[in-house]
Amino acid sequence: MPARLLLPLFLVPALLVNLATFLAPMLNLAMLSFREGMPGGSIGTMFTWATWQDVLTDPYYAELVLWSVALSLFITVLTLLCAYPIALFVHRAPERWRNLLMVACISPLLVSAVVRTYGWLVILGEHGVVASALQALGIAPPRMIFNTTGVVIGLVEILMPYMVLSLLAGFGRLHASLEEAASSLGAPPLVVFRRVVLPLTLPGILLGCLLAFVLSVSSFITPKLLGVGRVFLLATEIYDQATFTLLVLVLFAFLLAPVILVFPMSFSADRVLAWPPSGFSLRWYGAMFTEPGLMEAAWNSLVLGCVVTVLSLLVATPAALMLARRRFAGRDAVMALLTAPLLLPTIVLGLAMLIVFVSYGLVGSWPGLVLAHLLLTLPYALRVLSTALSTLPATVEEAAASLGAPPGAVFRRITLPLMLPGVVATCAIVFLVSFDEVVVSLFIVGPRLVTLPVALYRYVESRTDPLVAAVSSVLVLLTLCVVLVLDRAIGLRRAVGK
Repeated sequence: MPARLLLPLFLVPALLVNLATFLAPMLNLAMLSFREGMPGGSIGTMFTWATWQDVLTDPYYAELVLWSVALSLFITVLTLLCAYPIALFVHRAPERWRNLLMVACISPLLVSAVVRTYGWLVILGEHGVVASALQALGIAPPRMIFNTTGVVIGLVEILMPYMVLSLLAGFGRLHASLEEAASSLGAPPLVVFRRVVLPLTLPGILLGCLLAFVLSVSSFITPKLLGVGRVFLLATEIYDQATFTLLVLVLFAFLLAPVILVFPMSFSADRVLAWPPSGFSLRWYGAMFTEPGLMEAAWNSLVLGCVVTVLSLLVATPAALMLARRRFAGRDAVMALLTAPLLLPTIVLGLAMLIVFVSYGLVGSWPGLVLAHLLLTLPYALRVLSTALSTLPATVEEAAASLGAPPGAVFRRITLPLMLPGVVATCAIVFLVSFDEVVVSLFIVGPRLVTLPVALYRYVESRTDPLVAAVSSVLVLLTLCVVLVLDRAIGLRRAVGK
């Protein structure tokens, strides 16, 4: 089959996944919105506009949408301001330090969002770390939880690793020689940043902001636990290298605070989360193995994350190649369709999939969970891979093809090695998004098939003891061991290489 006829087939797997897990459930949910509501919460069969009329005429819903968008935009900008210096610092760091810095960047993702949110409750609570420190200094601590301040702080910290990974995936065109050349011609640091660094890193900025915005606007766990209220803004400008390094250290401390806190919390002898612990004990590490269903849920999440990562790569890679390397009518529409699940709250997606999956017996099954997670991770994989491909020079592939190399050889020998940092970033984001997914999984899991985040969420709904901190500590240590093994085997620094 000629290559020009074969290339459109690259989009078929991604479109089929989108059709089965997104378009069909959302269209079904849209049709149900025109049905009449029955007593007891059931849905009738008669067509009616009453529900839409109630939604469109009630000012509460308009205010809720505007407030959610405004708050998410603010959180996105704040996340970018916090993550950009870290990503730039990691990209410029010497090779011997890059591995450690990269592990530090992704380590918060190894801790469940439920645990990290509870970590912020301990840090920002009335008797938490910050309040205790301020009281020791004779300063009355302000209220920092159960309001918008706590939500903003918690979401910025939770979204920073995704932003850092996205920025690093888009830093492929940024080389130190370009900055050095501009500086040697007399350009001051601020001009070098504005005219050289910022334009070259713009693809990563756009990707990171998109991911941060959609994750923020559709967040559920952190706002539910930390509450809502007023917002406060702080902006800082940094110019010299010494201040920049100090800023990076402060941002790393902010990023790693919940991760570091889970370790001492996991050894607490207290029956509830509290800081500082009144004593230390190993009781919660023993409780991990005796808590019913916890180990099975952890194994389910590990298998699910691996399967979804492989499937996302297999589906997204050909689609990204087609979208990034070919110009065709409707390309932007196809990209918008494949990434549309990012724009909807996960609760809406979960409800839509639940209604359809029940009809096919997919609720509480492995195929149902894999399909649900594949829908959630495919847009991330497609965006990261497309951004990575857009930063690569297409002339190298064209030169190889002009010398007689077949398309498969060009991809294997040229394209894949050049886009490897984007592939590694995609694997990290996809696996971690799947492993930490809670909201959609709550709709799809069954009594015999539960993931670890769902098990932890259900656990902390009724109990606030340090068991979840012990589980997170073990996950962090195990993942760090895997990272070290991978580094020895294939070289982790290629994922953030210059």
